[in-house]
Amino acid sequence: MALTAKLYREDDHRTAERHEVHLDATLRGQDQRPMDVVVDQLSITGFRMSCADYLPIGASVSLGIAGIGRQSAQVVRRAGDRYGCRFDVPLASHPLALQASPSTVVEAAFGPPEMIRYTAPETPPLDAFEQSVRKFRGVIILTGLALPWMAIVAAGRLLLG
Repeated sequence: MALTAKLYREDDHRTAERHEVHLDATLRGQDQRPMDVVVDQLSITGFRMSCADYLPIGASVSLGIAGIGRQSAQVVRRAGDRYGCRFDVPLASHPLALQASPSTVVEAAFGPPEMIRYTAPETPPLDAFEQSVRKFRGVIILTGLALPWMAIVAAGRLLLG
């Protein structure tokens, strides 16, 4: 029987379980200028992100994630281009907050292909007039194309003499 253990560092005072998410998000500082960031980990109390811009520890920011909306937070740690932030109000009440990744794909069980059958509607029998039109369709089309040209040539001969 296998047991799963979760190890915590003694100096780690985070209280919420973190989830690996890798979400594209928008971060705004106090100047409200948007910055593209990638959220690597998310919990109900905070998040870890990668950001190319410098953010001082203690800075107030707001994070926008699709499906969750904008949440205000504080920068609490920095290591290179990775930042740890704490939400001002925990996400515990938001049902979509800890979803692994938002998706626009909806799965549906339509059944095996052999169950889906298409039957073409029956065509009614043709009457005598439609049958004769179909026999001479080519002649009718060619006559319709030739008559206007014959009229143009005849008009040209009359005018030019």
